[in-house]
Amino acid sequence: MRAWLQAVTERLEVREGQRGDADERALTQRDLAAFLAESTSPAPSTKGGWWESISNVEDLGEALRNTRMYNDLLRRISNASGEPLVGAMAGEAASAPAAASSSDTPPDALRLVRNDLDFYRLTSATSRVDSSYQELVCTVNTANFFSQGGNHIVFALDCMGEAGSGNPHNAPVIRNGQNLFSLARGFIIFGDGSVQAEQWNGTFNPALEPVTSSVPGFSPATTPIFTVRIVAGYRTGALANHMAITIHRGGGNGQVIFAGSKPWGWDWTGRHVAYFAAIGPDFKSPNETNNVEKLGIGAAPNATVHFSAAKLSIA
Repeated sequence: MRAWLQAVTERLEVREGQRGDADERALTQRDLAAFLAESTSPAPSTKGGWWESISNVEDLGEALRNTRMYNDLLRRISNASGEPLVGAMAGEAASAPAAASSSDTPPDALRLVRNDLDFYRLTSATSRVDSSYQELVCTVNTANFFSQGGNHIVFALDCMGEAGSGNPHNAPVIRNGQNLFSLARGFIIFGDGSVQAEQWNGTFNPALEPVTSSVPGFSPATTPIFTVRIVAGYRTGALANHMAITIHRGGGNGQVIFAGSKPWGWDWTGRHVAYFAAIGPDFKSPNETNNVEKLGIGAAPNATVHFSAAKLSIA
């Protein structure tokens, strides 16, 4: 407990600017308002500064949209009413920011404040044993997701490739410092409690199959907090060509409220990557927006799915 409190204290002090690298200090809405106000003042006389290309608020917004902090700001900063901070910072279209390394701490939630899509790449797992299988566990709170227009949540395994390489998303789609995958397998969960197995295959027509549960009655409307556990094998081993999902009430290994599987194999790679994602009905592929991802809000900007204890492992 002492070590945990010390770590939390250090994190808070860094974000408050009381210690560590000043560039790691978190910005508030007041900071941004002051920054925007200063941008309308005459430019400094010093030559060669970044501000020489900034002549108005629109230019400033464009510059900020191309920074690493932009995506994190949209996700983390809320105004006094609890609505996501969008407006001038989230234009209808702009160049996608460059890919960056994963954050040292995962987000606490996925928020559809940008183009009705948010995702997080879990820490990858590796193994030399091709008869192994992978396990993904994640606890989610969907109380403010489906009720706010969110369409489905995604648990994607064995993710490969990236957006912008000639697949349907022919431009980068960046969230939390990572680009969107193009190839994967996994499960998606809808607001009515239905579950589908999906194979993302780099096209607009991914393979989808409904998953029948041996335990009836699962509904995020009545059980918004649940834990998803997925196990998936490869070509050999005890779970060869098999992918299964169980959903437990609450956190941890509570009552099983959904259980189903699909014979869905995959080639062994030795290094395994998984994504947790959330999507709304108004996501637009870069193909639909002149090969640049739309940055504005979609139909479900207030949809939020909190998550914790997300982990990918190889057994």
